[in-house]
Order: sequence, then structure tokens, then C-alpha cells
Amino acid sequence: MELQPNCAEAHVNLGNVLHAQEKLSVEQLAYYAALKLKLGMARKKAGDGKTAIAYYRQAIALQPDLGEAYYNLGVVLQTQGELAEAIASYEKVLELHPDNDEVCFNLAKIYQQQKNFPKVIAAYRLGLKIINPQYAVHPCLLIFPK
Repeated sequence: MELQPNCAEAHVNLGNVLHAQEKLSVEQLAYYAALKLKLGMARKKAGDGKTAIAYYRQAIALQPDLGEAYYNLGVVLQTQGELAEAIASYEKVLELHPDNDEVCFNLAKIYQQQKNFPKVIAAYRLGLKIINPQYAVHPCLLIFPK
């Protein structure tokens, strides 16, 4: 079998077969995970959230510490209204990369949709603390309009 060098789908399919047979090295796992991440991003950009989600999940299965895949998965899930799953994805990003302020702000938006204001405040505070560590010295209260 010959691969078309520029056909990402062919590479992904080969990776799926090799992964199922447990014949991928650590480097190959990372390569195929990155490829699936890129394909997910392309599908997201094309407006195909369902396929993007599938690619992100495949990337995570290959490389469970791939924070970017969890982040992108969370974004698509949030867009599709799958808030509980989006929260779980974002929490995994924070577990892997505790300095990701964007995730905190995305979580705050979800909690605001859910009207869970204590969690909104906590998420914004964490995001602000990441952006400016001095925030912990002089915390301010977030005030929401009634």
C-alpha cells in the first residue's frame, strides 16, 4: 500500500489500523494525535462540529495529555450546548495546564449560562490570578448587574 503524501485522511486511517494493532511507538502516537488534532481544527473551521469532536476524542485517545485537544473539544462542546462535557474538557485542560486563563474565562461563561454565580466568580478570579499573580494580594469583588 502506498500513501499519498498529502492525504491526511490516509495517514489517519493508517494510524487507526496501527493503533488497533498496538504497533505505534510513542513518537508515532504523538504524530497521529497531532494529525487528528489538526483535522479536528479543520472540521471545526468548516462548521462540522460533530466530526471535529470525533477527531479531538481520537487525538485524546492517542495522547491523553494533549491539552490542546481537550481545549478544542471543550470549545466545540460549549458551542453545541453540551455544557457538562465542555466543563469536563476544560477541567482536564486546567489539570494539564493550570496556567491557561482562557479556560477559566470559558468556564465562567458556562457557569453564567447555568446561573451558578459562585462558580462564575471563582472561575473569573482564577483567570485573573493567572493573568496577574498580584491579584491574589489585592482581590476585588466581581459585581454582576441585577
